Amino acid sequence: MSPVQLNDLCAEVLTNYNDHLKEKGFEVIYKPGTLPKIEGDREAIAEVILNVVDNAVKYSQEHKQIVIETALNH
Repeated sequence: MSPVQLNDLCAEVLTNYNDHLKEKGFEVIYKPGTLPKIEGDREAIAEVILNVVDNAVKYSQEHKQIVIETALNH
């Protein structure tokens, strides 16, 4: 486990997956909120983020926008 900045990790995952998304006709809009660093497994969290985006692609029609917004809720 190590400190993970979720916004940075989310941006990294989206950047790495962007070509695939464009091929499928998707536009991703990322709206990062203010989040604290957390302790976690960076690779496992990246996989969760990728799974969420992949599900959005699978269950949406082509040529759609995917909006990803991070926020801290109390």
